Amino acid sequence: MKNKKYSAFAPGKVYFAGEYAVVSALSSAIIFNTRVGVNTSFEMEEKWRVTSSQHQEGYELIQHLGLVFIPSNLLVQDAINVVQRYAQQHNIPCIWGHLHIESSLDYNTTTKYGLGSSGAVCVSVIKVLTQAYGFELSPLEIYKLAVLSQLEHFPFSSYGDIAVSAFNTWILYHKYDDTWLTQHMHKDLEWLLHHVWPLLQIEPIQEHSFPLSLVFTNASADSQEMVKIMKQHATKAYYTLFIDTTKSNIEPLSKAMDQDCMSNVIKHTKSLSRALDMLQRNTKLNIKTETMEHIASLIEPFDGFIKVSGAGGGDCVWCLYPDVLNQQLGNDVLAQAGYKILDELVFHPKVG
Repeated sequence: MKNKKYSAFAPGKVYFAGEYAVVSALSSAIIFNTRVGVNTSFEMEEKWRVTSSQHQEGYELIQHLGLVFIPSNLLVQDAINVVQRYAQQHNIPCIWGHLHIESSLDYNTTTKYGLGSSGAVCVSVIKVLTQAYGFELSPLEIYKLAVLSQLEHFPFSSYGDIAVSAFNTWILYHKYDDTWLTQHMHKDLEWLLHHVWPLLQIEPIQEHSFPLSLVFTNASADSQEMVKIMKQHATKAYYTLFIDTTKSNIEPLSKAMDQDCMSNVIKHTKSLSRALDMLQRNTKLNIKTETMEHIASLIEPFDGFIKVSGAGGGDCVWCLYPDVLNQQLGNDVLAQAGYKILDELVFHPKVG
């Protein structure tokens, strides 16, 4: 048992709709899992050792009373420690060993697609350690443990990336009630894992082979900064209008996806895209970049249109087409113009 090696996988994420509204729990978001992600392995040893594909030599760390302190990687530190506390609350002696994290979410060490890594890393670490302890946790319980691990150092997230990494499928996601969780943080982990979190919604969406593609804009985005700036506009009338438009389109959009109805997918996605355009005009925030506009112009002859993915300002953009033939023609033009199509990283082989 000492030499047994455990492994766990958690996918990355890509937002399709509802990006800004979901952060403040004002509306839901639609998030896709990716085929690529984070693989984490764990093997028991006499002391803690944490390595990754970027840090083969290992992170500097301190261990004390079963917990580990990694100043240069608080995300991994907190993911490890929440599982250690969970074990302690079950009167199980703490284990330690070699934790190794491998990510396939980046093109190379210098190019990041914005497919999410923090949520996938957190979830994969928690999955592999709970497995090593012999805990059998549901995706919802993994999600809750991961959120609880991140609250101290990453308090302003929607944690949608954690949800999609834990459930490993397309989801309709609504953030929990922040106030309720804050009021109950003094409870033990077992209580928190088995009580309903008000407002929390994680509903799987059936994956279908829609004529849509994810295109890299050749620029990185700072989503946290974009969301931070957007919060300054939260009391404005145009932001309320944006939220209302998001609310009225997100659930019908998720149903259209479930029912494999591309015409309604296009209808509701266009409404959400126009709402983001309105938000950009009023906030002066560069959500849809010049590069994204260029991509839009290239696919327009094929009846294609774009939808910003995530907070915008860079990373990726969605390209939606009326049918597969136009998708192929549009994507050929994009590839000739030097844009990278990321469909093979996101979508599974033809489904549905």
